[in-house]
Formats: sequence, structure tokens, C-alpha cells
Amino acid sequence: CIPGFFGDNCDINCVPVLGQFSCTKNGTNSCEGTWSGTNCTECIQGFFGDNCDVHCVPVPGKYWCNDNGTKLCPPGSYGTNCSVFCFPTELYDCSVTGEKICLQGYITT
Repeated sequence: CIPGFFGDNCDINCVPVLGQFSCTKNGTNSCEGTWSGTNCTECIQGFFGDNCDVHCVPVPGKYWCNDNGTKLCPPGSYGTNCSVFCFPTELYDCSVTGEKICLQGYITT
């Protein structure tokens, strides 16, 4: 068979994609790395993104992952691993990083 064709009759086409899949002797895709699925176009569990290079595994009670692999914290939890806690009160609010921000008329002690 010429390169890219496989099978007894050389009628099965498979062109490998570096880092995504190679071709077996019979012309089927053999997924590599974090790729999966019949055509190696899906990410294995825990990986996301166009290149399946974003890793996120949900931790029950701590965070979950959206379709892009971004960690989503429950209310009151902030930070990369949702390990910073801040709950707004009548004295302060919380920044997007979980830092306490004193409200007008209050100061940090």
C-alpha cells in the first residue's frame, strides 16, 4: 500500500495526526495521550479543551469542572482550588479572589 492506505486491498485511508493518533496495521486510529473515541476526537475523562490539555477532576464538596475544564467553586469558596473562604457580611464583601473588602465606614483591624 502507498502511505496513508491500509488493508488487504489498500482501500482503508488513515493519516496519523502527531500527538493525537497513529494508524494501526489495519488502518484504524490508535489514540495517543489524552485523546479517546472512535476517531480520537474526544478527551479522556478529566481532560478538556481543543487539545485535551486542560486537566480538571471534580472534588465532591469542593469544586466541579465546566465543559472547558475550568474549576467552579461553590458559593463562598475562591482560589485556584477553591480553598479560600469568604462569606460577605454587613461589614465586608468578597473580591473575586476571596479577599475581604471592607465596606464604606469600616476598616481592617
